[in-house]
Parts: sequence; structure tokens; C-alpha cells
Amino acid sequence: MFLWISRRNEQGSMAITVSVAFIATALSAALMTTVWRDIRVSRRSGDAANALQVADAGLNDAVKSLSTAGGVVGACPGYPTLPGFERTDTIAGGTYTYCAARDQDSIGRPVWHIDATGVDATGVKRRLRSDAVSTPMFPNAINVLATGSFSSGFSVDSYKDEVARCTGKGKIGTNSPETFSFGNQGNNSSENCRNTPNGNWPHPPDGCVAYSRDGTKGFNANAIGNGQCPPSNTTKESPELPFRVVNQVSRYDIGGSGNFECTTPTLQAGKHYLYTSVTLGVGCGFPVNGPFPSMTEPTVIYTTTLTIAGGQGNSSGGNANLINPPPNSATVCGPTHTSSLANPHYCPGWAGALKIIVMGGDVTFSGNHSKFWGVIDAPASAVSWSGGGGSQYEIWGAMVAQSVSGAVQAKWHYDENLGQLVSGAFYARNWREEPLK
Repeated sequence: MFLWISRRNEQGSMAITVSVAFIATALSAALMTTVWRDIRVSRRSGDAANALQVADAGLNDAVKSLSTAGGVVGACPGYPTLPGFERTDTIAGGTYTYCAARDQDSIGRPVWHIDATGVDATGVKRRLRSDAVSTPMFPNAINVLATGSFSSGFSVDSYKDEVARCTGKGKIGTNSPETFSFGNQGNNSSENCRNTPNGNWPHPPDGCVAYSRDGTKGFNANAIGNGQCPPSNTTKESPELPFRVVNQVSRYDIGGSGNFECTTPTLQAGKHYLYTSVTLGVGCGFPVNGPFPSMTEPTVIYTTTLTIAGGQGNSSGGNANLINPPPNSATVCGPTHTSSLANPHYCPGWAGALKIIVMGGDVTFSGNHSKFWGVIDAPASAVSWSGGGGSQYEIWGAMVAQSVSGAVQAKWHYDENLGQLVSGAFYARNWREEPLK
């Protein structure tokens, strides 16, 4: 008998090995395909992000160029009837091209429409559009960059002309709403045009605006309500109010240094004054027969410190203690000047004809029971009221200040026409991406 013994051998191992290798290769190939696809997608996403940043750089470049820009009608295909200009430049290996067309808003302020395309180093393109809006110098009656403290008896309203004397746009704006406070406490001590003896409008201003970079800042709860900011007209906006301090003067006609005190009607129309210290007192203004300045050709006073020096004691009449009063002229004040309902204290545009730029020092309203017409641009200055009798000032105009304190019994009337005055700077609004052409 023979005994057959089966022995294991390596027959079939090669087939298994080849099968495993084939499967592994297939899996590797599939994995590599997925990896390369993901890399391409990731790379494409990165390229697209780069192209968007390049286009955004083009928008920023356009906005910075607008203060000195001119234009040729038809330069931008999208706006064939508007003057514009085109520019191409490179940044970080990419290239942007933009076209900017000049338009205007409803009150004549410049608005630029910008269309920018960015191309990254690999050729990926993105397109952005935006409107560049001119920065108003005086968007509100009072514009405070930092602390604002307003005491009892302070009020703000607005007017359009000598007849329309209560337009509801007497607002206060600030970059630091968390520091704002009012002292009225709902006791009807505000005396603006919307207030009545029964206190139907128990708020010092017509409205309050909180400015911040992204428009999220708001007023503290204790600054809203009776005697404070009106709840129905307290808003948040962006961007922040611009901080623009003048340190150098390119042109002046009168002065150069020293002190200047004005108490007579001897100011000169359209001239630029430069002094270290300026005091404008009762009686200061322009000759009764002119010539008179205007908002488009104002008299400008540059100074380090400013004092508005009012009278002393009670005002005995509507025309007492006047500082730069408007002329009795329909040519200056417009067609409403001859109306039987006209109040010549509300001469439209007259406040903007005297522009005072304060270069870092304090602004003080001294004395009391006085009336002042003018605009004050003092973004690095502390503004305060002093003097006896409660500093009962009445002011027609607008102001930019670093801080305001002690505004006791002051009535501020904002001339809506001052909204036409712009600083020359622009900021972008309505930023959006659009499909490529």
C-alpha cells in the first residue's frame, strides 16, 4: 500500500500577489486622482481669492485717486455720458484695471461709479463694483469724534431757508456714542423748534447718529429717552467720521502769526486769515454793504485757538450781541428773504460763508446771550462753554470737534445747505461682486 501525502507548494501565490498589487495600484490611482482634483480645486479657489484681493486693491486705488481726478466723457463704457478715467496697475503678481465715472447725488455732491477687474498671476479674474461717495464736512449740526457731554438747556434743530425753519434734521453724530450724556433728564428744558410749553418733543436734538467702522456701535441706554436722544431717530452708521486735522496752510492772505481780535464789521470776503489766536466778539462781521462771501467762496480763518466772545448780561432784543450776522439781502439769502414769514436769522448758506479751521487748540464760547453764524472745523479740539448767565448762546451753523462739554443753554440751528460742503475725500459704498463682462 502506498500512502500519498499532499504537500503545500507555492502554486497560485503569484496570481494572488498580482491581484493584490493590481487592487493597490487601482486604489492608489483613484486616490491620486482625488488628491490632484482637490489640489486643483484648492488652487483654483486660492487663485480666485487672489484675484478678488487684486480687484479690491483696484477699488481702493480708485477711491484714493478721486480727490484730484478729472475725466473724459465716455471713458467708461458703462457710463457713456459721464466723464471718467481708466487705469491699470500691478500688485503682488496680479493686475487690476478699473474705470471710474463721475456722477452727482440729489444735492449736487460728487459720486463716482467704479468698475474694477482683478487678474491673478494664473489668469483667474474677478470683478467688483462700488460707488465712491464724497465725505461731507458737516453731515450733522454737531459732529463729535470723542466725548460729548451736553447739559440742561441745550438743543439742536435745523432749517432749509428763512421760512422752512423746522425741518427735523438737527442731529448730533459721534464716533464714541458710549461716552455721550445729556443733562436734561426730561424736564422740558430744551428749547428747539419742535418743543412746546407742554413738552411734546422732550428731546434736545432731532436725532443722534452713532458712527463706527462697521456700523455696529450704539448709544448706551441711559443716553436714549426723555431729555436724551430720541428713541425713534437714533441710528447706527458707517464708516467713522473722518479725523482730518489741518497742520499746514498752503495759502493765506492776511496775518501769518499773532493774535486777531474782531469786534467790528471788517472781515473781508473770500480772504484767508492765519493767526495763532483768534477772538470773534460782538460786532464782528462783514461790511453792511458787502462784498459778501459765499459757501463756494468762503472767508476762511485758520487759528490754533478760537474764542467766540459773546456779550454779558441779558439780551434785550432780537438783534443784540450778534457775531457775523447775515446781511439784509435777498441776493445773499435767496427768494424767501422777501416773504412775510421770513426770519432773516435763518439766511440759507450764510453760516458756510465763514469757515473757521482750528489747528489743535481749544475752542471756547465765552460770555452769554449772544448769536453766532459760522462753521467750525476743529477735529482735534475740546469745545466748551463758559461765562456767567448760563452761556445762553444761539448758533446758526455746524461744527466738528474732538470733544464737547458744558453746552449750557445753547440753541444750535443746523443749516441743511451745509450738507453740500465736502472735504475732498471719498469712501466706498455699495461694494459688490458682479459677473465678468
